[in-house]
Amino acid sequence: MHMKRFLHILLLLLSLSALSSCDSVRKQEKDLVNYIRKISEASSGIDITSHLSRESKNTYVGNVKYEANGETASFPVRVEKDAAGSSHIYYTISQEEIDLITSSFLVRANHVNYWGEMAQFLRGGTLSEYEKYDKEMTRYLENNIFRTHTTSYMEHNNRYVNNNIKPFVEKLGGNPNIYQGLIITEEQRRQNEQEFDDWTRQAVKDARNRWVDENPQEARRRGITKF
Repeated sequence: MHMKRFLHILLLLLSLSALSSCDSVRKQEKDLVNYIRKISEASSGIDITSHLSRESKNTYVGNVKYEANGETASFPVRVEKDAAGSSHIYYTISQEEIDLITSSFLVRANHVNYWGEMAQFLRGGTLSEYEKYDKEMTRYLENNIFRTHTTSYMEHNNRYVNNNIKPFVEKLGGNPNIYQGLIITEEQRRQNEQEFDDWTRQAVKDARNRWVDENPQEARRRGITKF
């Protein structure tokens, strides 16, 4: 009789211990998902889940999974609690690999089509790389704003896109439209040239008309009229 009562109490204690352990795992999972969601808050339409199991008293192992538009990406994690009860998240692959996996997934899953749309879906090393290429292209444009219709500008732009932007986008598994949309075609160059010529002629007309308005007597003396 005493033995049966002892076994009953032991089983009860074991069940309570298991319940506490499950609750602890669930809490760690919830904290992990919230943490991942926080660093991914720039993304929309993303479902983030995790699956952890308890490896030891204060250590949990598992993975984090992203889902969006039918695509998934996941990577392994380890969560450890210190003496103060704070959780620390460690990735069993490098941060660079995580940056690449999550960025590639977000670019694909959100079906990004244009270079300017990419930044909001990147982070870490991939975001830094994107910003480097984007700043270089912007700097060259600003320094050659009156030469964008020339053949030399077109050739420089296309060479930079093919040598830098294209490999970067392909590494992320992005839509080819992202880099193809940055290529300047000969037809576009001729159109830019025509628009530049039209703009130049109009600017000259506007300047002459403005001068006549501001200097009417001198204009009459010199026989200069408005266009």
